[in-house]
Amino acid sequence: MSVSRARLSRRRLNPCNSTPLARCGCFPIWCPTPSWRGGIVADLVKGLEARGFDAAKLGAASGVIIDRLRVVPTKEHDARSESLFRAAVKAGDIRFRLRLDGNNWQMPDHMLTTRPAKLPHLTGADGGALARSLFFPVFRNELNGEERNVAVHQDGDDAVKWWHRNVAKASLRMALQGWKRGRIYPDFIFATGGNAGAGRIVVRETRGDHLQNPDTDYKRGVLGFLTQNFFWDQAVPAGQLQIAMTGETVECALVLMENMPSLLSKLIADRK
Repeated sequence: MSVSRARLSRRRLNPCNSTPLARCGCFPIWCPTPSWRGGIVADLVKGLEARGFDAAKLGAASGVIIDRLRVVPTKEHDARSESLFRAAVKAGDIRFRLRLDGNNWQMPDHMLTTRPAKLPHLTGADGGALARSLFFPVFRNELNGEERNVAVHQDGDDAVKWWHRNVAKASLRMALQGWKRGRIYPDFIFATGGNAGAGRIVVRETRGDHLQNPDTDYKRGVLGFLTQNFFWDQAVPAGQLQIAMTGETVECALVLMENMPSLLSKLIADRK
């Protein structure tokens, strides 16, 4: 028994809640229930039929239709999520801050490695040991060539107090949360000196030139927005020990590799 492509494709676009389309992965993860998905499909099919799409046309265009079911709702979802996120930050419901009560992300005091101790270590520009890395040794093969150049550059700059390669292990990594589901894990964190002990902590995400895409634009937007809205949270619950407010500011940046030679020095430069 044969089934025509038109009949088969029309069946795939059946708005019934129990159809595979209403349950399949063509819907974004945030579209939670089959009934909601079925409603979207029903409205879509109804609209297409009103424009003259019969079963044959629906079958011929099924691939494009399913693709748009992925793309269009996701764009709308992301736009609304961004709007809500920005509004919540402005209202103080979401905060990018350093806290005086000490409940901040804790830099690990040590990291375990399974790499042999005799592996080559990353060295400074003068061939000597790294001077400003928070952890030693840094193995050369833990960083790619571009990351090694960045690490050596910032290690040799007198304005840098310390730097840290944000490690791959999730439990030890510092992460930033934007308006999309996944977190942003910056590549490097470094601190610069300043007047009266105050300085800057720079969180930097590095992207290859070939990765100039919507994900890069999203991360650049998140990092820039968080930088604009950083503050020190001076509220400390009664009875809790207060840490010293040293006045650092936090700046987040995304830099493409092709811009690294010119922008890295600007990021390091003390703006106080």
